[in-house]
Amino acid sequence: MGGNPSALDPKLAAVLARLCERLSSLTKTQAVKLPYLVDVVGRHFLGERVTRATYQTWKHGVVAAEVWHFAKSPGRVGDFKIEEEPYSEGSVSIRLAVPSPGGLSPEEQKVVDYVADQYGHSNFEELGRVTKAMNVETRRWGSNGLAKVDDDAYARLVGHWSEVLRNLALCDTEDEQNWTEVTEHSPEFFRKSLGV
Repeated sequence: MGGNPSALDPKLAAVLARLCERLSSLTKTQAVKLPYLVDVVGRHFLGERVTRATYQTWKHGVVAAEVWHFAKSPGRVGDFKIEEEPYSEGSVSIRLAVPSPGGLSPEEQKVVDYVADQYGHSNFEELGRVTKAMNVETRRWGSNGLAKVDDDAYARLVGHWSEVLRNLALCDTEDEQNWTEVTEHSPEFFRKSLGV
């Protein structure tokens, strides 16, 4: 795949282009994780995913594998300009090199805009935490298993499970009374949500 623009699904390229328009540029982390959120939200509201990307469970969260390979080579790649960011330990910036060609329906564009507005300014740690919280069944991150793009993943996204998991680290989880305090739900709801 190594940076070949034809390797990107046209809808995936359109999602990246709209994200670039909305956010002005994307880091590699944003480029590989935000389309996942777009597809989870799109599946919930539109009844189907927006793209056909392959979402895998990498070490630092869910990654769109095609975008990772696409963004590896600096320079002009299709409609995008990929540049290494100086003094950022290998980070890259992805921008539109030409005006966006479009390719999204108005409904799909609303989904992308929602994700950009809600999650587009999250740093790499937050995006990793959010995508991991959406896939709590994954036992071994970095295994390149397939990530979930279903109603459970959506419920965990909008339920802010990453915040719940962060709060859990601060309380005594041996005492189930603390579970309600952290999650605002009963221990039974909490167990079911985590697949326990």
